[in-house]
This record gives sequence, structure tokens and C-alpha cells, in this order.
Amino acid sequence: ERLVGSEMCIRDSYWPDIAERKRIKRRMYRRHGLKDAVGIVDGTPINFYQRPGIDGECFFTRKGRYSTNLQLICDDRGFIRYYIVGYPGPTPDNEIISKSWILKTPEKFFSLMEYLLADAGYGLCDYICTPYRHPLAAVPRNQLFNVWYSSGRVTIEHVNGRIKSRFGSLKGIRILVQKLEDFERVNKWIIVCIILYNMFIRFADVWDEEDEDEQEEEREVAEVAVTGNGLNLRQRVQADLLHWVQNDMLL
Repeated sequence: ERLVGSEMCIRDSYWPDIAERKRIKRRMYRRHGLKDAVGIVDGTPINFYQRPGIDGECFFTRKGRYSTNLQLICDDRGFIRYYIVGYPGPTPDNEIISKSWILKTPEKFFSLMEYLLADAGYGLCDYICTPYRHPLAAVPRNQLFNVWYSSGRVTIEHVNGRIKSRFGSLKGIRILVQKLEDFERVNKWIIVCIILYNMFIRFADVWDEEDEDEQEEEREVAEVAVTGNGLNLRQRVQADLLHWVQNDMLL
């Protein structure tokens, strides 16, 4: 599906097959105690240098910038496996991912028990696990889960910082948007940066510390409803993780 402007523009990018997902799961469990996790999803704003000439108000965010919301899914090594471009910046992360092929046709992306890690801006569902929010986050057991859970999710934050540091144009797209074709150019520009980023990963390019440390602005997120068996998923992930913390990690 390839649309521009206020619509979705989505493409598959190097999604791991069954064998590779098994390797990702083994690494995720060994390093973070997160059993069956095959990726991490997050949204990051790509700002426009100036207001788009078409539907500009739709791209205006509470931060006072005009931006598009780029959704990325990476694996545990920071390789970008899937991306969604084209949505206006104010569009909630959960709304974008809920319309993607990832959740519309999960059988093409996940085997039994597999899921993605996400922050609280996403809805807890069959294939996306999120941390606890208050007041449940204050419960000691849940608080411990959130701390260890975040250690596995932080990879996507590094990816967001790295790709913007390596490709400075993503901090402020300077393409003048006056017609629909210009949105297409913006989307293509972002996609090329993603492809080049993955090439650097393949070639074992060395990242500077400053690339690692760039932090995303904290975003306000609305309470997102739980769908499907989301609660069961988080309880299962929590049980496995706390078992790992209390036992396997100490061996």
C-alpha cells in the first residue's frame, strides 16, 4: 500500500524468517530475559524545515513543530526490520501500528507466542507487549518488571538517535512541500536513509558515542485500551522475565 500525504505509506523491510526469529529470540532471552520477543517498535518524529503547503495544520505537533511520525521496528542488534512512513506527526503510535500489515496479517510476521516490545504509547494486544502504567506500575513486582523490560526496549531508542545523527537531514527535512508529489519525495528520502542505515549495520560500521546518546523528546501518550489477549501476554512475559532475574541471571 503506497499512499502519501495524510495517508499511510508502508513497506516491508527485511522481516526475519522463522529461523532468524529463533536466533533473535535466543539472544533476547539470554541478554534480557524476554522470552519470544522478536523485535522492538517505536515512533520518532521527522520534522519539516517549514510548514507543508498542503494540510499543514495536520502535521503541527504540541512541540510546535511540523513533522511526520516515522514508525520503526528493529531487532535486538539494531537492524531496522520494518518501517511505516507518511503519517502526520500528531498521529498516535498505536493508531499507526494498528492499521499496519503487522497487526492486520500477524500470521505473516509471527509464529506462536512471538511478539514485539513497545512503550506505553502502544496498545497491549496479542502481538505487542507494553510496560505497566500507573497506578499498577507502583506495585513492586510490576515496578521490577518495568525496569528490566526497559533494558530490552532501549535498543530502539539507540536506533532513533543513531539514524538521525548519521543522517542530519532527518532532524529537519528541507524538501519544500507544496503538492502531493513532494510528500512522496519526503517519504522516499526517509526510506533511502533507512536503507543506508541498514547497509552500515551490515558492513559493521562504527558508531560514535554521540550517535548512541541522542535522546528522543519524551512524548505524552494517552491511555490505550487493551485488546485481544494482551493482558495474558504481559503476564506471561512478566513471569518469564522475573524467573530469569531471580534464577538464570544468577548462574
